Parts: sequence; C-alpha cells; structure tokens
Amino acid sequence: VKNESNYRLLGTDVGRVDVPSKTDGSAQYGMDVQIDGMVYASIQRSPVSKAKPVSVNDAEIMKVKGVKRVIKLPYGVAIIGDTVEATKNGRDVLDVKWSKALGNTFTSEKAMGEYLKTAGDAARKAVTWKSKGDVAAGMKGAAKVETFEYTSEHNYHAQMEPMNATAQVSADGKSAEIWASTQGPTIAQLVSAKVLKTSPAKIRVHSQLIGGGFGRRAQPDFVVDAVLLSKIMGGGTPVKVIYSREDDVAAGRMRPMTAHKIDVGMDQDGKIVGWKHRVVGESAIGYTNPGRLKKSKGKDVLVMAGSEIPYYGIPNWAADHVHEKRGARLSAWRGIGAGYTKFASEATIDKLAAAAKTDPVDYRMALLNNDKAKNVLKAVAEMSDWKRKRKGTALGVSFSELHGAHVAGVAEVSVDSEGKIKVHNFWMAIDPGIALQPDNIVAQTESNIIYGLSQSIKEQVTIEDGEVQQSNFHDYEVFRMADVPNIEVKVMPQGGIPRGIGETGLPPTAGAVANAVRALNGADLTQMPFTPERVKAAMKG
Repeated sequence: VKNESNYRLLGTDVGRVDVPSKTDGSAQYGMDVQIDGMVYASIQRSPVSKAKPVSVNDAEIMKVKGVKRVIKLPYGVAIIGDTVEATKNGRDVLDVKWSKALGNTFTSEKAMGEYLKTAGDAARKAVTWKSKGDVAAGMKGAAKVETFEYTSEHNYHAQMEPMNATAQVSADGKSAEIWASTQGPTIAQLVSAKVLKTSPAKIRVHSQLIGGGFGRRAQPDFVVDAVLLSKIMGGGTPVKVIYSREDDVAAGRMRPMTAHKIDVGMDQDGKIVGWKHRVVGESAIGYTNPGRLKKSKGKDVLVMAGSEIPYYGIPNWAADHVHEKRGARLSAWRGIGAGYTKFASEATIDKLAAAAKTDPVDYRMALLNNDKAKNVLKAVAEMSDWKRKRKGTALGVSFSELHGAHVAGVAEVSVDSEGKIKVHNFWMAIDPGIALQPDNIVAQTESNIIYGLSQSIKEQVTIEDGEVQQSNFHDYEVFRMADVPNIEVKVMPQGGIPRGIGETGLPPTAGAVANAVRALNGADLTQMPFTPERVKAAMKG
C-alpha cells in the first residue's frame, strides 16, 4: 500500500459522480422505475407481528375500479391494481380479521417499567457483549458504588423515499429481475432465490439510488413482497410494491426500546475501578436473522454497539445484554446501539464529573487513555470556546468511538418555560484515521448530527397491545429546518486506516444535549427522547 504522502486522489475532494444527476433530476430511484406491463401493489400488513389474515372481503374490493386481484399473504393482504390510486381505493374498503400472535399484549409504556426492573435483577441471565479486567473484583473492592438508570424508546427510520420495489418473475417462476433502492443487493438476491426455490445466479438485482436508508433498506422484506406477488400473478407480470407512509410506520422495523443500568465502583480517591453497563432490550438480530444470533452466542451488535468503553482508562468494565422477547418488528437503525448506549455512558460520565467537582472536559481528558482521543476532545473544546460563560444557554460535551473513529461533540442549548429544548450550536471533531474525501465526511457528519438531535429530542414510537400508535409525520415528529442549529465540523485525520464515518457522528448527540440541559438548569434527563413534558418534569424534580 502506498505511503500517504504519495496519494494523488485520496484525501482530496474529487467530485462525486452522482451529483449531476441528482441536481438535474435525471437520477433514478426505486420509485422512478417503470416496466412495460407493470401493475401496482399495496399491502395491508398485520398490525401485530406474526399475526395472519383470517378473513378478507375480497368480493367488495374487486368491485373497485382498477383493482385486478386481492391476494392473501401469510403476513397480510395485497391489492393489485392498474394504478396506485386503484390500490389505494381498494385499501379504503378493505376489511380484514387477524389471528392472534406474539406481541398482541406488548404495550411499550408498561414494558419500559418491566425493562428497568429487569435491569436491576441480578438473577436475570445476561450475555456479555464485551469486557475488560475483572468487574466483580473491581466492584467488590470499591469504596463506593453509584447506580444510574436510563431508557430509550423505539425509533422509526423516517427515510424520505417510500419503501418500494419492482420485480418481474419469469413465466416459469425460476428467475427474476428486481429493481430496488436497497442497502443489501446481495441479501435481496439470496432471499429472492429462496422465495423462488432457484439459484441466486438466476436473480438479477438492479440497484437504484436510495432516498434514505439508515438501516431500513438493509432488510429485504419489501423486495420479497414484489418477488412473491409477481410470481403469484404469473405470466411474467412485473409488480411494483409501494408502501404508503402509514404502511411503513405501522409495520416499520424499529430500533429496539431499551433500559440501561450502569453501576460505577470508585475507590476512596474517587477513581473509577469498576464499570458495568447492563442493557435490557429485544434482539434486533434475533428478529432479522436468528441464525446469525445463534452463531454469535447471543451477541447482538445492533443492540450493544457503543456500550464498550476501551478508550477510558477504567481497569475493569463490562457490557451485558439481557434479552427480552416482546414481538416487536426490529432492525438496524443509523448508529445502531451507540445512539442510546453512548447517551447512557456519557450522561453518567458527566454526573461523575459533577460529583468530583471537575470540569466535564477535564474529567474526560484525565480518563482518556490515548493521545488521538485526547486531541479530538481538545479540538472540540476549542471550537466551542468551552470555558466561556454563556447567558441563557449552556454547553454539554460527549465523547464516542464507533467503528474505530474517535469523535467528540459539544451542544449549546436553551430551554423555555415549557421544557422545549432549542439547540443553537453543535460542534463536532472527528478523527477518521485517513480522510479519503474530507468534504464528504463533513457532509455525512452534519447529516448524522441532525439525525442524532432529532432522535434525542423528538422521535419516538409507542406501541399499545402490539400495535404502533403513530402513522405519519404529524405524530412521529422529526427535526424540521427551523430546528437545525448552526453546525461546525472539524475533520482531523491522525493516521492509521480509514474508519467508517457513515454513522459515527450520531452517538455523541444525545449525551451532549442532556449534559447541556443539566448544566443549564440541573434537569437530569434519563429517558430519550427529551420531550418538553419530560424536560419540564425533570426541571421540577
């Protein structure tokens, strides 16, 4: 491999090949695909995971103009039509009776209390994700043990392009062409081959540009829909499946809901000698790929990423996962587990700094065990003018490492009398090892910050009796343009190898905001998202 000093292209901002087409409108996304003879499909999925349709009013639906067929599937009912409007009108008169299934009794608000109780139950078996030293010995020898609890709600991906896929299965049912905006074309190929009971070599996937994925489009369910329906229609009929926003929210693959218990053991001088982070939640990999979870012996990176803290000089630490099984539909979500695990750990670090009457940046600087991490933290402190006192606002800091990239963020916030948080500025320094394309890293990190702030302050899915209660952006709120703060990003490569930066900017966001609010008014925010109601209650507390 060349020495970095001899690079000609890497490290420079070479123009991206997708920019011209995205600018002039000629770019083709999955939604733009048109195939001769294509029909459209809309699917009413079961409101509860693994429930099946028992009865359907087929005859009434077939009276709707443009509806060609009503197809009962193991997981829902599909309406095939000549137009999108026909499928929608057919859905409007659809009446389905569903079977009972696991998840019918799952209510997230009630379950959250149960999760917290489980987190504190030492008798509940847990899978150790990662560890260092001897945590039991560290805790036993500690002069004092402090306990901290946190929770996070389910989150929906909220990608802009509606989920869709187009498939044309051959008349003999043994081969297919697929057009889809997918994060996993190989997975789509393999799963489609399994559906058709054929060789993957006979499945051709045309990957389209993606209008937002964030982990949702890594799942092949929407591709399976199109392949299965094209096969059922027969005769080589191309079928385009389109999810409405309501369809996608109701049957969305969510980021798992979690509860956290962090025990910190300290010696007589206040030095941390033991750290145990216990996470309670359903397994996302267990839902999407049970075989993979079994091979990993219960270790779920999608849930537990970020719970490890190797960059802090703590001699004994462990991160454990207590598996729940509640029947929610789950998947990877941008930043995976680090979106909430880093919130829990960094909020805890700030509280320990306050107890030690030490500046939060100085406290972390003393804990960090390598110079690269310290340089990143120092840089973001300088960017935000950390030591300067503000009037009406306060700063909060958070540090993270994900996919080997060091990153630190500082949020400047204010809170009104009703508990609404406003983020005025967000500064971030990131060390990607080698910056292959610096401006692209800046753009990606800005996106991560916005996405992360949105999940920190607004986004949540609630489930009652197994059914998602939200349906669209009026009740699943995301950050709007007016919510976005001034953002400044510093890319500071410190050598090594290129690190993944697609989601490394997200993990520090929640901790930085929570720590800023605590610095401003003393409110201890322990439940994501930090809604006005929760902030106001914490302010009173």
